[in-house]
Amino acid sequence: MGGVGWQPAQPRDLEFEGAGAQADPGEHAAGAAGLPARPAEDEPAGVGLAAQRPTPVGPRTDPAAQRICERRERAQRSLPARLGFADASDGVRALAERLAPDGQLSAADVQALVVEAGDFGRITEGERQALLELMRERAAELAPSARAALAGVLGIPLQPVAGGSGRGAPGPPYGSPEFERQLDRDTQSVARPDNEVRLLFDGVQSFAERRKLIENATDSIHLQTFIFTADETGWELAKLLAAKAQQGVKVRVIYDGLGSARSGQEIFEYMRRHGVEVREYGDPLRQFWDLNNRWHEKYLIVDGQAAITGGMNIANEYAFGGSGRMVLSRGQQGTEPWRDVDIRLQGPVVHDVQRAFLKNWQELGPPVSPGEQERLFPPPALTPGGPRARFVQHRPDEDGDENTTALYLHAIRSAEESITIENAYFIPPPAVRQALIEAARRGVQVRVLTNSRASNDMGMVSDAARYYYDELIAAGVQIYEKQGGTLHSKTATFDGRYSIVGSVNMNGRSDTLDSEGAVAVEDAATAATLQRRFAEGLGQAQAVTAAELDREGFFTNLKQWALSLLSWTF
Repeated sequence: MGGVGWQPAQPRDLEFEGAGAQADPGEHAAGAAGLPARPAEDEPAGVGLAAQRPTPVGPRTDPAAQRICERRERAQRSLPARLGFADASDGVRALAERLAPDGQLSAADVQALVVEAGDFGRITEGERQALLELMRERAAELAPSARAALAGVLGIPLQPVAGGSGRGAPGPPYGSPEFERQLDRDTQSVARPDNEVRLLFDGVQSFAERRKLIENATDSIHLQTFIFTADETGWELAKLLAAKAQQGVKVRVIYDGLGSARSGQEIFEYMRRHGVEVREYGDPLRQFWDLNNRWHEKYLIVDGQAAITGGMNIANEYAFGGSGRMVLSRGQQGTEPWRDVDIRLQGPVVHDVQRAFLKNWQELGPPVSPGEQERLFPPPALTPGGPRARFVQHRPDEDGDENTTALYLHAIRSAEESITIENAYFIPPPAVRQALIEAARRGVQVRVLTNSRASNDMGMVSDAARYYYDELIAAGVQIYEKQGGTLHSKTATFDGRYSIVGSVNMNGRSDTLDSEGAVAVEDAATAATLQRRFAEGLGQAQAVTAAELDREGFFTNLKQWALSLLSWTF
């Protein structure tokens, strides 16, 4: 929204030194305010703003510089119309009178004002005092790069001033003792060190790794899935599992009765006849009273040493992902293979995945014998210095927990710089939606990649999701909808150092109805790989804009509202 009566100054024709194409939004803000994204090697940190003014170099032809200017223009236009600024200088001057005490100004507003006041040299002593009051009141909300820009204008240290309101302040840093204590308490899980983690993109990578693990198994194979389809992929796996059972390997399979209903019983009876122990959760005919609560977890654990978990079910649309092959999807039309992500684990965290499977196994019948229990937990293969990983199981129907929702809430609330979310069915529950809004308002770049109605295998989910987009976009959350084949991923990154991969859809069903599993990894390399994957996905997506939502007609909005009432079941 633009301010009433306020016209943002046109950006100058500049190239901003030190601004790269991959700079984060906080770095854009700092660069646009005359501060380099990071101090140059021959400059001391914290050099004053005036000494770091960018130098005009001619027409704005550099792509990176153009992107920075465009982002600055968007930041300027985002100032709330209620402020009625005549210009940015008046806006800064008004802070002392109207905004700092009652907290109406968001971090994004601060960032835009800093850009204008700093970049154009309009800062007066009165304005400096007004911003200093704001710094005392609100600095804890700002991302470090935005705080650095504000501190450069004011010529004060970067640390937030103690005693402020703290409203919207980020949570404890990822990996800190307090962050881990909160997750231990609220997710009923533990972070394990010295793991080896490897991301598996699409079925071409994941199913090849699954086959290799299964073929090399010597003691046990445990598989749980929501969908086990009697198609080419399903039968190939069933025959492989049966062959391993015939070799003396203990093979156990759990599948969801409703998720796998289209398969019939033949494929499961085949495995049973060949020595595979198979248990079904929630037969829709015999347990119709529990029809709405499903087991959505997806695990493969081999010999208690390696595990694969994530979003992929057992079906052609998952296995052929990345292959370029056409498949018959769950609908009636041939479509592209699905986009999805699994993660391969080795190390102490595998034992936690094993415990989750055995907890479910015991729910459906007799537990494994005590003697076998010991064999299922061999000493883990350690990777000294490897990433710390936390496995979180969520069973809302059986245990009444909120584990995976708590995991996401803590991760979102601790973000200071960036959040990327790639999720198939993006209708975040109210608490998660509010956390994303607050993160965007305190200056975090929040980007979401999800399905369009055309790419979604359940189009009405996208209709319901769009009902909630207005407030997210107004707060600064960027939403992109995939075109073409279905996106089924459930991943997220936070500040380029913390990642979540699992079966968890960011919707009401995963929040309160379905069992889920997720792995949280504290590792910059893992986050960077997921961020590159996210960036590649944006090339197949279109941004959702406020103007686009405004153009939707009455009946479209009515349909979205009606479906939103059912969104807790999607």
